[in-house]
Amino acid sequence: MRSCGLRWRDIAWETKTATVRQTVGAIRGKVIREPLPKSNKPRVIDLDAKTIKVLKAHRAAQAADKLQLGERWVDEDLVFARGSFQLAEGKTAGGPLHPERTSRPFKARLGRHGLPEVRFHDLRHTGATLALRAGVPVKVV
Repeated sequence: MRSCGLRWRDIAWETKTATVRQTVGAIRGKVIREPLPKSNKPRVIDLDAKTIKVLKAHRAAQAADKLQLGERWVDEDLVFARGSFQLAEGKTAGGPLHPERTSRPFKARLGRHGLPEVRFHDLRHTGATLALRAGVPVKVV
């Protein structure tokens, strides 16, 4: 999941955009970071009002987690960071989430609802297809 690299400093609240300047992925189970998305240039994403609201609530919850964990939180400014949930003794939070932390629950929900198995990443392509069918210009998509 490439958006796992999104940092709080890369969200422009006033212009309602997020700029993806780094990515987080996994190779052979190990979390890796890459400085830029696949295109080798930052990706700017427009954010709607509902997403802004959810991000602000998430930021507040993350701030509470930081406060509770104290020195066990190593701040990397990540929007999607490891938190206190199931944090093993002696481990730190605040670093990047392993992409499987999103993919596994997503696949489980698909199965529970009898839906066909798709990758979490496929949702991005589905969103683009639906936007194009709705008449959104290709350049915007």
